[in-house]
Amino acid sequence: MTPAEEDQLLVDAIAIAMDIREDLAQAHRTIASLDRLRLEQVAAALAAMVDPNLPLHVTAWWRALPGAREAA
Repeated sequence: MTPAEEDQLLVDAIAIAMDIREDLAQAHRTIASLDRLRLEQVAAALAAMVDPNLPLHVTAWWRALPGAREAA
């Protein structure tokens, strides 16, 4: 993968992360449109963005949002 392709992968992963926060339906549509290879690449990029040294309650920040339990 070239540096430009890596940059585009990160941009795509960030766009999905932003959609998950702002427009969940769009995130679902984007994810559904990816072929298997791209889905694996995006999943790996998103996983690499997670700091495994943080406690779960910090990493799972969305659990603290109002109404998060009811929406789950």
